Formats: sequence, structure tokens, C-alpha cells
Amino acid sequence: GSLLIVDQMVVVNAGGTGGHSVAAYNVESGELIWSGGDQPATYASPSLATLLGQRVILVPDGTGLACHSPTHGKELWFFPWTNAPKVCGALPVVVGEDSVLFGIGYGEGTVRLKLTLDGENWSATKQWHSNRFRPKFNDFIVRDGHAYGLDDGTLTCLDIESGKVKWKAGRYGYGQILLVGETLLLVSEEGQLVLIPAQPTKPEEPARAPLLDGGITWNQPVLVRGKLLVRNAHEAACFDLE
Repeated sequence: GSLLIVDQMVVVNAGGTGGHSVAAYNVESGELIWSGGDQPATYASPSLATLLGQRVILVPDGTGLACHSPTHGKELWFFPWTNAPKVCGALPVVVGEDSVLFGIGYGEGTVRLKLTLDGENWSATKQWHSNRFRPKFNDFIVRDGHAYGLDDGTLTCLDIESGKVKWKAGRYGYGQILLVGETLLLVSEEGQLVLIPAQPTKPEEPARAPLLDGGITWNQPVLVRGKLLVRNAHEAACFDLE
């Protein structure tokens, strides 16, 4: 997982009991500012979000999803959601001011959580659960009320209000997805670029182009100023998409 920079802090998903699973350090000195939580770490990164008008830090743990205060590190709420290897690899996605989508692989799937705040007391409850949308460590995209992601390697569109699958189309392994305008830019596990409309109707055969040769491509692509940067364990490449 990556570090998260918030204000003058570096936030780390370290894992551990005794109030030390998440820690924040001064970005200049490295001095510990706060720590909190009692959950084991996992691969996913902490992320900054706004829920019910408050800035919070969402932290996927090995046993579920935690929400921490960026001010003092206190765990505001925790929703248990895990699998046998305790791997929660995809980032949660905020949908509205009081709702979060959180998905894991190894057979479990995705939940939509409803957040409430009564004074200083938070709660997170499950609205729905789908075991047909299982992002093992592959981040998914939300656009216009629908989530697009890889369900154990199969591209899937999910209605985020009902949790029902709209369509499944094509196996791309454990690749990664970006949203560019109205188009899904998918880099498959085999290193192919696939362009697919982000729409709730099942797409036609998508446009494809080879990017990388050899090796498994699990790395997140980056698009900046028309340049697509991709890599795997064997090579890195930059393509001009303008």
C-alpha cells in the first residue's frame, strides 16, 4: 500500500494491536503525531474522504474497513468484512455524503455501507451485499450510479442502488481500470489496452492495443497530459494517447 499525505502528516497503514494499526507522522521530522486502531494491515492504502460533512481517513484492514479521524487518529467506526487470507486490496469508494462501497475478493464480494452520525457517535450498517462483484486488489470505478470493475477477472457493471449486476463482459485477469471521460481505460493482466464505454448497457467488442510483452501486468496505469504510463515486473512504457 501507499502512504497518504494529509496536511503535514504521513499516514501509514501499519497494522497491529494496542492502538497502533494506523499511524501519522510529521512529514518534516518523522515524529509520531498519533496512532489508533487494533486491526491487522493489508495491501490497500489509506485514503482521505468526506462523510457527513467531516473529513475522515478510510483504512482497509485485514479484517474490514476502518474510519479514523485525521485530527487525533481515533477509530470512528469499523465494519468487519474479510476473507480467509485476510486480504482487502481494493480502495473503498465514497458514493454520496453518507455511503461507501467496499469490495474484497476470495469469494466475499462488495458491500454498500450506510453511515450515520449521532453527536460524536458513528455507525456503519450494510445496505446490500453482492458476491458477484469481487475486486480482489483491483480498484473499481463509479460513474452515474453504476460501478465498473473486475469480478475475479471478469469486467462487470453493477447498479450501486440495488447491488444488482447489469452485465458481465470479457475476462481481463487482474488488470486495472481508469475512467477517462465516458470511457473505461482498462489495462489487462496480459498487458493489453482495452477501451470500453462506461455505460449500463452491455458494450460491443472493445477496441484493443498491445502495450507490454511478457509478464503479469498488475500495476496501476497512470494517465497524465495525454501520456499513458504502464509497467509490469519486466518493463515500463509510455504511450501518447493524444
